Amino acid sequence: MLAREATTTPPSSPPPDNHRPVKRHKQHHPASVSTSPSPLAKQDLSRKQVTLLVGPDQIVFTLPITFLLTNSPMLYTFSARLTAANKVLQLPEISPETFNSLLSYVSLGPSSLSDNLKTCQDVVDLYEAADYLLVKELKGDILAYLHGMMTNSDAKTKAVAEGWVDKGVIRQLCSYSNMRDWESLIGVLEAYMGKDESFEEYIPYEDGGGDSGLDLYVYVWGEAARRAADACIEDLKQ
Repeated sequence: MLAREATTTPPSSPPPDNHRPVKRHKQHHPASVSTSPSPLAKQDLSRKQVTLLVGPDQIVFTLPITFLLTNSPMLYTFSARLTAANKVLQLPEISPETFNSLLSYVSLGPSSLSDNLKTCQDVVDLYEAADYLLVKELKGDILAYLHGMMTNSDAKTKAVAEGWVDKGVIRQLCSYSNMRDWESLIGVLEAYMGKDESFEEYIPYEDGGGDSGLDLYVYVWGEAARRAADACIEDLKQ
């Protein structure tokens, strides 16, 4: 395991966002996707339905194509390539429970997160699904939800969040993030540390998962440490 020393010197600039992290199950592809021209392109999509087989047990979900177009560019791209004889998409990478949570979010918005996120694994799985299916607003809302819980005045709510979030979870979230997410990730990290904690106690590490998101993870730590140092300096001036 590779340890990196914490530093209060920030990177000169955010690392370039020129790659997508490799997902844990990215090697799977929707088996029913065809590369032939779509016969749907010239048809009225408002009445078209797409069947999705979700998870390793292939639980059936049926959704309008317009729903996919509006909410998931990735799923719509897949569905737009379906042939007339093959109208089924497979998503073995995502569990039915996580997919249900995603649908709940699309229908109800951020208010659904409190009902669907019960463990740290729920958080990571839904965040990963949002990244994989390009439901970008969901990623930001999950990070905002975590930050809100960790800074909540209610001790019980705060304790639940503190039980979810640790260095490993933040590392995983960085694996499914890009530079659009860095400010929110720093907010979660700062809430995890607490304003009176020393960043020297928390050393970023490589968890054996390869380089996926590692540059972003190190940047987030460096920027959070720099802000903590600046806050200490300001306190000393007063």
